[in-house]
Amino acid sequence: MHKISSRFASGSPAQALYIRLYCASAPVLEGVKPALLFNLFKDEQTVWEEVGHTLLDDLRLDAFCVYRTKEGFSTFLFYRAASLQSHLNRPEIKAFLSSRGYPASEYLADQLNSLKEQYQIHQYPHEIGIFLGYPLADVRGFILHKGRDYKLRKYWKVYGDVKESLQLFTLIDLAKSRALQSVAAYTS
Repeated sequence: MHKISSRFASGSPAQALYIRLYCASAPVLEGVKPALLFNLFKDEQTVWEEVGHTLLDDLRLDAFCVYRTKEGFSTFLFYRAASLQSHLNRPEIKAFLSSRGYPASEYLADQLNSLKEQYQIHQYPHEIGIFLGYPLADVRGFILHKGRDYKLRKYWKVYGDVKESLQLFTLIDLAKSRALQSVAAYTS
């Protein structure tokens, strides 16, 4: 697991944002998922503008803003570029995204820009699950069944292989648990 940074003053807004991002991104940091969505609230925007690059450098993450409101709420996709690009370049993923109007490009920037365009139209396009590492069968099932008739629900609705998704849920839970343990050890 990634070591917690001591760059930020204890109890500061920067440290609070760092810890929130660290815990949320644990499955990405451990390679369990290719990306995560993370919301920045209006009161966090100034902190993000001041220390966002430091947070990203420290966690070795990349960020892409997919949605921003006039009121100051933002949704970011946090990821590790090589991992996300490798995931999106899998033939079955490329074919699916192409069927949803994404370019047949192998460049991550093209896919992210298309995601942002879709986000502006739908605010939460169904194919976001692909970027977040949800199994393709579950994303397809969600679209086909309009979010109903799923087999299991936890971090997403499962339509495909329940055993595969349960294993992934367990890995996500373990990554988050290790992150929380690291935070507890660091802050005590």
